[in-house]
Amino acid sequence: MEIEERQNINQVAAKLEVSPSTLRKYEEDYQLIFPRDELNRRYFTDKEIQVLKNILAMKHEGLNILAIKKILGKSVELKEQKEQAMELMTIDKLTAADFKEFLAENIAQIIAEKEQHIAEQYQARMDKMEQEFTTKLDNIGEELVRQGHQQKDENQKLMDYLEKSRQRGFFARVFNK
Repeated sequence: MEIEERQNINQVAAKLEVSPSTLRKYEEDYQLIFPRDELNRRYFTDKEIQVLKNILAMKHEGLNILAIKKILGKSVELKEQKEQAMELMTIDKLTAADFKEFLAENIAQIIAEKEQHIAEQYQARMDKMEQEFTTKLDNIGEELVRQGHQQKDENQKLMDYLEKSRQRGFFARVFNK
């Protein structure tokens, strides 16, 4: 991984023509994650600076905090910046809130993936069960039709026998002649 040039908060504030407290406020307002050095001081790479430039541009256009948050939430660039910031920081440098947010996002993503997988498995099983049920139902229907025909044939034979028996006399029936 190529190490990018790091700039401190004062350098970035001067570059963007805002105060360092404004950058701290943006970090809080827009839930940004800036990497920190060994002394827990914020530093900025090109990705962080670009995100800040985008925020300033949106503010200049007249967007409010909620609108900017919504846009940033969908921004691939911000997601990449947060991922890079997380890679640059170690866990012991994370604040509890940052760590909680990081865990929540990752757990939510894992849960969503598992839910999707379970839903797909459930649907596949339901489709298979429906197919098996339909096949069994068709087989039962065919068997009932076959048994119905067989019963009809046996009944017809019995009726034919009874008709013949009625036509023959009593003694012929008794002595089977």
